[in-house]
Amino acid sequence: FAANWEDMPDWFRTALMLVAMLTAYAVGYALMYRFEMQRVGSAFLLLGALLYEAGVFLLAQIYNMPVDSPALWLLAATGVAPLAYLFESRIVLLVAIANATAWVTAEMLNRYPDSPEAESAVLVVGVFGVALYAVGRLHTLRRWTAHFSDVYVFAGLLITMGLVYVFTFDEIWDEIID
Repeated sequence: FAANWEDMPDWFRTALMLVAMLTAYAVGYALMYRFEMQRVGSAFLLLGALLYEAGVFLLAQIYNMPVDSPALWLLAATGVAPLAYLFESRIVLLVAIANATAWVTAEMLNRYPDSPEAESAVLVVGVFGVALYAVGRLHTLRRWTAHFSDVYVFAGLLITMGLVYVFTFDEIWDEIID
């Protein structure tokens, strides 16, 4: 299948991705809400979200658009996040947050390539981690979003603590100070 991917017509590859994604969503919905199989249904929703994300990049490749654009990460995040709230799926929300983090990182590295500001752009990712933590704390104020607060707090702490680890190395501080 993968060996003949380039030989398939564009319309077929596009339809194949859409059908796979919609099938995963439909199966996930049916398992969660009709058959009360929450974990398996959530796994299918996660599969649908990952197929959507892969589809964003594959469609860009199929139709000869730039696949290194940070906007694709933003498109992936904004396409997955409403699904997480719609189906109340915390793992799908984590995928959306990971896509948003990839967008912020890629945007900063794309905006400041090989310049002194590139190291300072890491600080923007740290601020994004703190903002995610704050959004998580704000989610506790509403009952219908309270179960999402742990995901935002975890993601914010993971990003912030990861950067704290990166800043323990002298080379990065020397570059920022220079």
